[in-house]
Amino acid sequence: MAFTVLKISLALVAVLASNFVNGTGDQEKVTHHGWGHQEGHSKDNGWGHEEVKSHGGGHQEVKGQGWGHQEVKGHGWGHQEAKAHGWGHQEVKGHGWGHQEAKAHGWGHQEVKGHGWGHQEVKGHGWGQEEGKGHGWGHDTKSQ
Repeated sequence: MAFTVLKISLALVAVLASNFVNGTGDQEKVTHHGWGHQEGHSKDNGWGHEEVKSHGGGHQEVKGQGWGHQEVKGHGWGHQEAKAHGWGHQEVKGHGWGHQEAKAHGWGHQEVKGHGWGHQEVKGHGWGQEEGKGHGWGHDTKSQ
């Protein structure tokens, strides 16, 4: 079973800001199905869109500071956390059991997808592109 498919693509702020910035204020949507703990509060110091969806049991938390779009989806059991500082797009999807964490500092696009069991952590600082693939069970840490 696939364990991790992660992709970090940090691009220019001008392109993404024009696509994801909402100048009128924050928009937040929280949907929860199942058991566990979910924080969908928007600790936003800016404008943008934040969406949190959880199906199953466990802990899910999302924090956004800046401008842009942040989306977190969790299916299964475990812990999922996403933090974004800066401008751009961040998306985290987790299917299965375990721990998944994504942190982005800077500008651009960060996407993390995990399928399987175990631990996945992704950190991005700055600009650039990073891609990694993992299959199996265990621990995977990727830092830029």
